[in-house]
Amino acid sequence: MPIREQHFTIAAPPDFELGLPREPLSYSVYTPEDGEGGDADAKRPLLFFIGGFGFRRDGDYVAGKLVPHLVSKGFVTVTVSYHGSLVRTTSDPSFTVRPDWFDDFRRVSGVTVPDDPKAVIALLRANGVAELPPEFSVIKHCGNDYESFGTLGALDHLQVYGDMIRRGIAFDRQRVAAFGTSHGAYLAMMMLKFAPHTLSAVIENSCWVHAIETEMNNLWQPHRHHFDAGGVRVYYSNFSPWTRDDPSDPGHLKPAHLEMRDLRGDHYRGASGAAVISYHGADDQMIPADDKRGLWDRLKTHVDLRTTMVTADKVDGRLFKNTLHGLDASLIGLFDDAMARLGDIPTRPGDDFQRAEMRTLKCGGAQYEIDYRTDCSFRASLR
Repeated sequence: MPIREQHFTIAAPPDFELGLPREPLSYSVYTPEDGEGGDADAKRPLLFFIGGFGFRRDGDYVAGKLVPHLVSKGFVTVTVSYHGSLVRTTSDPSFTVRPDWFDDFRRVSGVTVPDDPKAVIALLRANGVAELPPEFSVIKHCGNDYESFGTLGALDHLQVYGDMIRRGIAFDRQRVAAFGTSHGAYLAMMMLKFAPHTLSAVIENSCWVHAIETEMNNLWQPHRHHFDAGGVRVYYSNFSPWTRDDPSDPGHLKPAHLEMRDLRGDHYRGASGAAVISYHGADDQMIPADDKRGLWDRLKTHVDLRTTMVTADKVDGRLFKNTLHGLDASLIGLFDDAMARLGDIPTRPGDDFQRAEMRTLKCGGAQYEIDYRTDCSFRASLR
């Protein structure tokens, strides 16, 4: 099927939690190029596809296979380079080291090296050393990106939604869905939390249930991330503004931040009429099955919830290839399975912008507010 592509770059919503600068926000819209134009598109449901950590909206699989399939099923399909999506995938990272890094390296190695980590790596490469030891991990920087863990990523998608309406991009505003896997599935559920009248359906695979503090700041865990620097394995932590020790620090991780990111809170009031199709692995090593069941118990009182816990007997080598995180699932097959169960995207009139909704979520002694406006803008704040 011929597909029409549109690519846009817009201002990102402000970082209302930490006040850090934001890079512009980019997104792509895909529609059938069938000659029918806007009249036909206005009847098509809108679908956000949201990938997990390391997601690239222009990747070969997403842009070359998955998106064409989603469009062929009759959806106006959108992908967004959301905040933090590329934190783990920078191909030529800039990095810094802790202040005593060079002195420690000289002491342990007995080698005199300049105060330049790239020179140290080059020296190791020249001497046939394949790994910089984990205790000499570096701090990788990705511009203004950091691991917000859900909040900014979800708001980025709502910013795109409003921009599409203001541009006059045609789709059925009463049928809006999000399809995500892993952290992308978590963002889809955060969108439903933030804008419960806007999403009609969520299809999620292996979504996170609550904030993982060691993902928000990798310095709080043993070093397990690494990249290849010309044949030398280099362990790293992503730069993060989140801190734990000093409550006066602007980036201090507070109970309110953590409660906002916990999907198990009573935050889905207003989502009645939305459908959630949920898949999870019984042996998920990142989000234990009991945590996911706890989420399902809370969700089922607010949404039309349909769940699949993938146990060993459900592994078929095609749709589900294991019972671990992500299920090594075929995303095309997963989407088709979910739509067969759903039948169609339900209709939900009056999104949060049309309602001029003031969304208030009480979290950890603080209050998150999202003020939706009929011009399809919004303002998020933490009080």
